[in-house]
Amino acid sequence: MLAVAIPKAATVLAASNLHEKSKVAFYIFAGLLAAWAVFVSFAGLRRPEFPNTPQIARGVMGISIALPVATAAAAVLTASIPPPAPPYDSGKAPIPGQKGQVPPPTPLVAPGATTPTATTPAPAPGAPAPRMTEIDADPSGQLAFLQKSVSLKAGKVTFNFVNRAPVPHNLTIQQGTGATGPFVAGTATFASGSAKLTTTLKPGSYTFYCSVPGHRAAGMQGTLTVQ
Repeated sequence: MLAVAIPKAATVLAASNLHEKSKVAFYIFAGLLAAWAVFVSFAGLRRPEFPNTPQIARGVMGISIALPVATAAAAVLTASIPPPAPPYDSGKAPIPGQKGQVPPPTPLVAPGATTPTATTPAPAPGAPAPRMTEIDADPSGQLAFLQKSVSLKAGKVTFNFVNRAPVPHNLTIQQGTGATGPFVAGTATFASGSAKLTTTLKPGSYTFYCSVPGHRAAGMQGTLTVQ
């Protein structure tokens, strides 16, 4: 029976359209393999001397090798790979900063360039121009300002922060004279350049300092009195 079924299964496998990945040949060989395993087990239980001749033993061995190989070959030949899923498109524009997105580049301040700040609003028509006050970093590179104290009147004022040193600094204004206090305004950190900072100050005591780590602790700060 098996001697007849195996050639027929081979014929089905050869005739099957492998481009369409038909599973019929695989099912046939898998069924024959299962039936052969049951037959050999049953024969061995009924007849302990099975296989009782060298010819039968060689036939049993050959079929036991051929069926698993044929089943594995049919499984490989009829295996199909599903087409890749199309990329998901939500229809929404990408949000900068999300995973897989490149954030917009941060502009760098070139040495010697004037750095305008976002805190500098355009003056309203007919409004008086803000007063200008200059604060300078020590041009020698020491962690200090040339001005230790500054006094001015309340209202809108523009600070012209000048840093001629190669050491990066910034100008940060804080309300109060303690170690910490509410942040008021600040410039970018740069070297060998200048920046203007416009803000409105109410009467009171303030502190101006450099927020680069370690600079304020080294003494780069001053007092600002607004009357």
